[in-house]
Amino acid sequence: MSETGISKDHKEIIGSAVKYERDKVPNTFYPLALLFLSHVPIQKGDTVLDVACGTGIVARVISEQIDHQGEIVGVDLDQDMIDFAKTKTPADTSISWHVGNANSMPFLENNFFDWAVCQQGFQFFSDKAGALNEIYRVLKPNGGLAMVIWRSITKEGHPYYWAIAEAHRKYVSDAAAEKFTKPAPFYQGNEKDLYTLMQNAGFVNVHIENIHLMRKRASLEECVVEEDYADLDPETRKTVVEYIRKELEPFRTDEGSAFPYGAHLVIGYKSPAA
Repeated sequence: MSETGISKDHKEIIGSAVKYERDKVPNTFYPLALLFLSHVPIQKGDTVLDVACGTGIVARVISEQIDHQGEIVGVDLDQDMIDFAKTKTPADTSISWHVGNANSMPFLENNFFDWAVCQQGFQFFSDKAGALNEIYRVLKPNGGLAMVIWRSITKEGHPYYWAIAEAHRKYVSDAAAEKFTKPAPFYQGNEKDLYTLMQNAGFVNVHIENIHLMRKRASLEECVVEEDYADLDPETRKTVVEYIRKELEPFRTDEGSAFPYGAHLVIGYKSPAA
């Protein structure tokens, strides 16, 4: 982990803010935001904190859903993300953007927000307990924290990545398979650990459930190709690709293919007596 509170892997995954918005948001993070927020009872007039806001897609969706009647604050460690988010903010929207570390947000008042949200950022925090404590501080009594976090890679949760990992486990090695089961976005996929972290930070009525985003992709022949496994010898490469395609056949659609991306939806509340 870096000293800034976010992992080096995360920096590499994000790339530039423009590339992130172009490549990640339309197919993944915008539809995920719609799914995520459909479970979060944010009301018109609420004050909302978007932690690890990236280019601001969650904050923008919230603002639309509450008819721009509320105050939203986006915080992210990456200056480029914040600068880009500012360019995407509609003129009639009350969203402010801040560069800041989730573990230390001295520019935010105690007991101020009705809700804090975090979409696919928590797993990258170097001090997860510290971040939860800080979020707890800025929430009003009875205020809620809602997070969506990718589940660990399993056949049920992420069949696309599971098939790739399983092919490497069968035909290459366990070490090769681990490269596909332990990438940075899936660090915090353990439900029990999430529950414990929330409780230790003081959150009550903690609820965790599994949700799935169906992500559309190209046909199996187009999205599983031998060129992606050029480090393998030709015979093994062919076998691996055939195995992956066979495992993913149930996800073929008329338009190509579509795979469930499993995530934990985590909701907890600040104690009314806090």
